[in-house]
Amino acid sequence: MVSSQTRLAVFGVVLHALLIYAMFDVHFITPLVHGMEPTTADFAAPASRLVVIVADGLRADRLFELEDAPGDDPDAPRVPRAPFLHGVAESRGRWGISHARPPTESRPGHVALLAGFYEDPSAITKGWQANAVEFDHLLNQSSAAWAIGAPSVVPLFAKGIEHVRHRMYAEELEDFAASNDHAALDEWVFDRTIEILDGHVSAEDEANGATRDSEREALEGERVVFLLHLLGLDSAGHAHKPFGDAYAKNVKTVDDGVRRLVAAFERRFAGEDDGGTTFLFTADHGMSSRGAHGDGDPGCTETPFVAWGAGIPAAADAAADDACASRGKDAPTPREAWGLEDAARCDVDQADVASLGASVLGMPPPTHNAGSLPVSYLDPAMPSARSGAALANAEQLLAVYRRKAAVAARASLTAFLTPGGLRPYAPLAGAGETLAAAKRARGEGDHDAAVDAARALARACVDGATYLHLYDRRLLLWTIASCFLGWIGVLFAELATGSDRKGEVTRKKETRATAVAAGVSCAACAVLASRRAPATYYAYFTLPAWFARRAFLVFASAAEAGTNRFYKRREAVELLATAVAATALARTLCAAFHDRRVFSYLFAATAVALVAFAARAATAKRRR
Repeated sequence: MVSSQTRLAVFGVVLHALLIYAMFDVHFITPLVHGMEPTTADFAAPASRLVVIVADGLRADRLFELEDAPGDDPDAPRVPRAPFLHGVAESRGRWGISHARPPTESRPGHVALLAGFYEDPSAITKGWQANAVEFDHLLNQSSAAWAIGAPSVVPLFAKGIEHVRHRMYAEELEDFAASNDHAALDEWVFDRTIEILDGHVSAEDEANGATRDSEREALEGERVVFLLHLLGLDSAGHAHKPFGDAYAKNVKTVDDGVRRLVAAFERRFAGEDDGGTTFLFTADHGMSSRGAHGDGDPGCTETPFVAWGAGIPAAADAAADDACASRGKDAPTPREAWGLEDAARCDVDQADVASLGASVLGMPPPTHNAGSLPVSYLDPAMPSARSGAALANAEQLLAVYRRKAAVAARASLTAFLTPGGLRPYAPLAGAGETLAAAKRARGEGDHDAAVDAARALARACVDGATYLHLYDRRLLLWTIASCFLGWIGVLFAELATGSDRKGEVTRKKETRATAVAAGVSCAACAVLASRRAPATYYAYFTLPAWFARRAFLVFASAAEAGTNRFYKRREAVELLATAVAATALARTLCAAFHDRRVFSYLFAATAVALVAFAARAATAKRRR
């Protein structure tokens, strides 16, 4: 027969597995909602084509910084590592740092850049390799699109979309071995893109009915998007570290490839009466000095962003903007190291890039976008486009907020427990009137006022969406904490009373305790069912009641038998010492997650203690 201690131990293991999973219910909830009202864009498109170049794993500092000039002259001035992109940032376009968020992986970064929101955490269960939840993005909104690059990224934005063509190299080429020529992967992407511009039609596209004429017509249309995914730098960084020569060489390869690509676009569309091409160069994530990524290390989160072409102002023509303030580890801009001026820099959040890409094509932001339009990247000489894009961004974000508010009012547990129901985000109380006033200002030709009002509204909508996204977090945290505390209470009761108690709890006490626990559980389950809560919530909200019942009955049984050893001084001291030691160890382990040196100190202290213990044992043995 299984003993009560064994049952208790098995239940404890299962309980801790459940409460570890609770981390996903608290922190890994999807930011997406569906059913938003569609929005439109009421302005002329500054460009006909958008080219998004994503250099996988590129650190901002390794692109922008200067390096020693070739040759043996120690007095020669330092030169840019990436002369073409550096020159664009200095004169032809705008530049800054794009700030990513953890997890700094390829799929989350591309989702933020092209869809405008930070990754749906449910995708972690599929290794970031599949679309766990469908979402809108720039390629989906386009009239024609080409995605060229690695098979680990391209299908995420091309699969199942008829008007998106794709080119991918073989999966076996995605190899991080140090002996590989990683730059060859990026050259392959540039070469395939130039072939498309020159009219080449792949065998797969021909099988799908494409011809040279149909592809030419698609290329020369409006709202055309190119996505180029460059994996070479990520591979080189993993194999050689980002401060190695191989990584620096790959930066040069990418810079030269971008130069060739821009020349090919200019050659292909020279003399044609079209809206021109906008180029956005950035990275999905950076790379830590150890050659890794995924966490929030500044080397991983700070990526380069360079924009130029149709609709983008030159750095000298850009209007001053407080929203462009530089931030991060390289703020203010290290002029001596980078050769760039901080006054011309305009930092963005990674999710802001999608709304900029949509704006230059005259489209509203993607449906699930959560980023604010960086208006400073739009040409001041096109005031109507700037104000129209800002209004489209604000209107789309307001639609997201309103939909989230409707969902939260229907499903939030905190809203159910709050008198009056859901409390809307206060700064958005007059959002409709603010949007209408901004539209009137634009209609009257006051574009600056319209932009200011739209940007303020957009920021409030982003904050409001975050407010609703976290609406139930505090309640969940307290509930899960009460599960831990209840389980601690049960264990304390078992340890404090001992296993030798023989008292019997009266049936009346047991019945009352069970009735209270059952009543609380039934009420909680009824509320959870009405809010269509996840299955795990039923455990979180009912377990504390049953833990309280168990602890009460254990203490009551010990009181009946008079065997409560909590009152025995020696055992009480031992119990208290154990609790203090367990708390200290838990705090040490928590600190070690933030500072790995704590593990070193802990191992060193353990080694010293073991040596001291061994020396003491040896001394005692000699004395005997």
